[in-house]
Amino acid sequence: MTAGHRRDVRTINAWIAGIAIAAGIGVVLAGPSPTGSTIVDTLLLIVVVALCISAIATAPWIHHWRGTMRPVVTASVVGVLVQVLARLGNVWHFGVTAAIGVVPVLAVTLLAVNRRSGQRRLQLWSAVGGFVAAGLLALLGFGVAAA
Repeated sequence: MTAGHRRDVRTINAWIAGIAIAAGIGVVLAGPSPTGSTIVDTLLLIVVVALCISAIATAPWIHHWRGTMRPVVTASVVGVLVQVLARLGNVWHFGVTAAIGVVPVLAVTLLAVNRRSGQRRLQLWSAVGGFVAAGLLALLGFGVAAA
């Protein structure tokens, strides 16, 4: 692998990270508030959306695309999809739109994480677990404050 190829991969990864963070900010601007706390919601949504998009755009099943712009296109498509899902509104009943938005993205993210090698998979599962725990603690805090 030449230095030029590695630089291209780093540039592509930087594009993916930028798109993922921008999509996370876009989701925050859409207004969902899972915990009711503005600061926690902002951080949680940006990080979770960025993590999902990055995991999907760099998934092992598209590893043969490394060095091309296809991972950037994948990140862009998933970023736009997340924006659409974040802005669906209340389709039928409360919670249905959350399920419509969260389930497909989460399913593909979990597939992408499970297809990684052992050490990388453990790191990603630790990150996902940490954010799930932070979200649950924030929801618990919101419930206590509401009571």
